Amino acid sequence: MTEQVYNVNLSCNDTTGNHAYAVFNFTYDITSPTLNFTFPTPVNATQVSRSVIINTTHSDTNPYYIWINWNGTVEQNQTWTGTFSSFTKNNLVNGNYTFNVTIMDKATNKNYTSDTRWVNINGTVPVVSLTLPTDNSFNNTGIGNFTCDSTAISGRTLMNMTFYWNYTGSWTANETISIAGNTSYNYGFYRSSLTDKKIIWNCLAYDNESDNSFSATNYTYIIDLTNPSVANNTGFATELNHNWYVVNFSVSDTNLHTILLNWNGTNESFDNISSSYYSENKSLSDGNYTYYAYANDTAMNSNTSSVYWLAIDYYRPVVTISSPANSSSITTASLPLSIPMTYSITNEFPFSSCYYNVTDYLGGVEVANTDLNYSATSTSFIVNSAGVYSVNMYATSATGTVNNTNSSFTVIFSVDSGGGGGGGEPQQIFVQTPVQLAFVGCGDHFCDVDGERGERENSIGCPEDCKPVSFETIFTDCVYKDGKFCLFCSPTCIFRQFLFYTIIFIILFGLIIYGLVKSIKAKKRRKKKRQF
Repeated sequence: MTEQVYNVNLSCNDTTGNHAYAVFNFTYDITSPTLNFTFPTPVNATQVSRSVIINTTHSDTNPYYIWINWNGTVEQNQTWTGTFSSFTKNNLVNGNYTFNVTIMDKATNKNYTSDTRWVNINGTVPVVSLTLPTDNSFNNTGIGNFTCDSTAISGRTLMNMTFYWNYTGSWTANETISIAGNTSYNYGFYRSSLTDKKIIWNCLAYDNESDNSFSATNYTYIIDLTNPSVANNTGFATELNHNWYVVNFSVSDTNLHTILLNWNGTNESFDNISSSYYSENKSLSDGNYTYYAYANDTAMNSNTSSVYWLAIDYYRPVVTISSPANSSSITTASLPLSIPMTYSITNEFPFSSCYYNVTDYLGGVEVANTDLNYSATSTSFIVNSAGVYSVNMYATSATGTVNNTNSSFTVIFSVDSGGGGGGGEPQQIFVQTPVQLAFVGCGDHFCDVDGERGERENSIGCPEDCKPVSFETIFTDCVYKDGKFCLFCSPTCIFRQFLFYTIIFIILFGLIIYGLVKSIKAKKRRKKKRQF
């Protein structure tokens, strides 16, 4: 297994559309950190003033804790980042002291300084203090004025003061100024054009007896010129047909301070935070939403993501057909016939498609798919013959939600049966009652055909045909229709035919047996008569 960070992404949803999202990671690390003393840590057997500064350099991919062992006791246990850590012991009484340093990473791998050192405390050195910039302060301009104050002990004068820092990566003297003859002195070491860096700094002062000292504590000054990185991991979906949404951003910066989600103009904190991933699960109603992420760091650098627009369209479009009305009839004396259609299609969001078609009662296409203007309310179509038809309308929103409706109607062709000039009653040529094309058993319903009471059939291939009641209906479920003969019969009628023929067979077989038995008995009676 390779030493690295492993990311795990989890996404779950249930059958009702609820959704949850989580991201987490773990690190595999078996390597111990590196650790070394660095200047101005006193070398072994050194005489120093009332304070001791212990500086270390170190490196590891997963930093955690570092501490000193002072005279055999663990002290100043602290977290660490970067490559430099510092410890200070102040107001020490004269005497000898031992120290070393221990470091540990997040995987509990440890390391130790290569030696344990001892120092002798002698309090006759100059006093140095650091005034500006204050410890652990931030700057986003790249400028620093590192100001030190030094004072010689009574009876002595100062000679020089040197500015130390780790800006180049190691602890080095950057500038020395002469302050000979002064008993105290305050000076600022001005630096500009600094780049992103965590700077550790201090000042070293010498007196006229060559005694010297640093300030009791190193100061930290953080240059941060970089804006936080804010990236949208959710994707850029703008129109959705479900009522939830997962917002997920990656935000990174060395010194992050504040991360906010602006949802529809209101700032809020992210609900879920894992490493550099910031996410939130939103349950939403239909509507329009905007969102973006904002981040700033401790140096007051900031960044804002793009503003994203989102539309939730969970409910289907509303589609209605007003005319021709469902189960209505239209009588005409001429064909083909133009039929007006009125309709409405409504939805909160734009449509990707709206169309209709017209089919006959057998499912044949009378009018192929035809686009509709969803902002209009009427159109017309043509049918070529009398019969039962269904106009079917479909609408799909831009988010993918779909709805449809239909309206069944009958076209009746009729002519005037009277002679010329005399007028007469219209003669109905064809009437067909609109029906639902669901499978039903043979003879389950009745309808009128040319004024006669008849059975309405619904066989495979012959839906809703009608014919007069007759003995023929016992044997077949198929009927003539417009000169066409249906070749398929329903399973119920096939069973009825089988049952009918079985009964006929049993009756005939019984009659044959009865006749044979009767014949045999007759022969026996005649035989007895001859014997007498």
